[in-house]
Amino acid sequence: MEIIPRDIDLVTDYKSALKLGKLLEYYVYEPVTDTCGWFCKWFGRAFLHMRIEWIGGVFEDESLQIQKDFGYIAEKQLRFINWKNYKIKVPPLEALLEQTVNRGLNKRAEKIRKIL
Repeated sequence: MEIIPRDIDLVTDYKSALKLGKLLEYYVYEPVTDTCGWFCKWFGRAFLHMRIEWIGGVFEDESLQIQKDFGYIAEKQLRFINWKNYKIKVPPLEALLEQTVNRGLNKRAEKIRKIL
């Protein structure tokens, strides 16, 4: 799909969020921080050729989920795709489309609709 992402969003477990913060320490501009009850325990942000954001320790409570393209709701719908000889889990395009529409990214939404 001809889309240039604005960032990469990663979802990790509790410990991996902290580990990722250490691995990307040189590139971090928002250290891994306790979210104080958001929909996950940890959030961090770095810049390595592009913005990388990650969350860790997602709470298993659907009422805390604001979006369906990441977090607990998305985790229940993850699908494997092959990317450069790696198998990675991603949320379904339908969830991405919903959030894209909610964000008002109409041109991007049309590209996703064509694929679906």
